[in-house]
Amino acid sequence: MLNLSPSDLEELKNLHKKEKNKRRADRIKVLVKKKYQSYYYLDEDTITTWKNKFQNRTDSNACFDTPWIEPKMFVITTLTKEGKVNKERLPIYDCTFGDDETFALLEKYLKRLDIHKATEVQFVADGAPWIWHRAQSMLLRLGVPQNSITETLDYYHAAEHLTQLMQYMPKEKQKEVEIQLKKQLWEGDVNQMHLTIKGVLTNLDDRELKPFNYFKNNENRLNYRQYKEQFLVVGSGIVESGIRRIINLRFKCPSSFWNKGTLEPLIYLRSILLAGRWNTLINNLTKNI
Repeated sequence: MLNLSPSDLEELKNLHKKEKNKRRADRIKVLVKKKYQSYYYLDEDTITTWKNKFQNRTDSNACFDTPWIEPKMFVITTLTKEGKVNKERLPIYDCTFGDDETFALLEKYLKRLDIHKATEVQFVADGAPWIWHRAQSMLLRLGVPQNSITETLDYYHAAEHLTQLMQYMPKEKQKEVEIQLKKQLWEGDVNQMHLTIKGVLTNLDDRELKPFNYFKNNENRLNYRQYKEQFLVVGSGIVESGIRRIINLRFKCPSSFWNKGTLEPLIYLRSILLAGRWNTLINNLTKNI
């Protein structure tokens, strides 16, 4: 048995601690080199790359660089004469990364479906410019007549943008003005919306009213009452549901990391499964075996 003084004990403890930290630092460096260079994390509808930022760090407070990539999903479906989603015909879900890549993939599907033979094609989306800059030109390229194309800005996204406009209004006028603007939005009457706003904000320069540009830029996509009368849809709920069921519930798990090379095929397989097309996929894969 060793008899050590308090100072000797303290010195041994410090030595042990240094050795322990050194081993820990070496282990972290090895893990980073072997595992953390090409993994991706799905979070808030985005794919986040996890890159090593602590090659020169030896402490335990490791940090990560997280630039992100957004998965872009689309749904192809048909409507009944009453304007409801046709339950008898299975939808098509798919997802990829990149603006041009998404439309290239969508165009392949629509071409195989002979979209030019459809009596009417309705394209529903939110107000993202990258979508509307490509949608109509793609459909025209596929042979869809101009008068058969209906572009629709998702009503629920549009209604949310009214909230931003309300921030410019006096508190005592907000509720009254919001009711008026929602009615005018449903009619697609952007000019009347502008007059309503100017009636309250008499001294405001139009250039300062940036949230209103959202409605001006999508003026030809806001005829919601007319869409309903024509038995068309006014919202993109089927896409929102697809994102939740296909991406969020499976790939947005806490502390989950995905390799980009395998993530997109997994999303595709899950899309096939939840669209009810799994047996069709298996039959196509095995019919020549």
